Amino acid sequence: MKVYASNPSSDVSNGLIARGVEVFIGSRVRDHFLVADSKSYILSRPHALKVGERTGELHENEPEEAAKIRDKFDKLLADAKPVKKIDWKQDSLWKALRRPIDWKVDTHASRLDEEFA
Repeated sequence: MKVYASNPSSDVSNGLIARGVEVFIGSRVRDHFLVADSKSYILSRPHALKVGERTGELHENEPEEAAKIRDKFDKLLADAKPVKKIDWKQDSLWKALRRPIDWKVDTHASRLDEEFA
C-alpha cells in the first residue's frame, strides 16, 4: 500500500511505516482519491486538514477512470520524497519516555523492600 501526504504528523507517518505502508511526502493536491482496486475508486469530499472521518463518492466498475487516477498518483510519487524509516526522535511515545513527567513520587525499585518490610 502507498500513501501520498502533504504534511503528515510524525505519529501518522511513523504508524503507517510501522505497518508496512510506503509513505511519500509532496505538495498539497486538490482532489483526494482512494483507489481500492484496478476498476473502482472513491473521490473524497472536501474536509478539514485534520485526521478524522471522511465521506465521498464511490465509483464502481470504472476501470478507465481508475487507471487515470493511478497514473496521476504515480506521477505524484515520482516527484515526492519517500519516507523510508521511522523517525523515533519525533515519535510522541519516544519523547514521553525520554522526558517523563515528574509526579514527585519515589518509584525507585530498590526502595520497595523498605516500604513492604
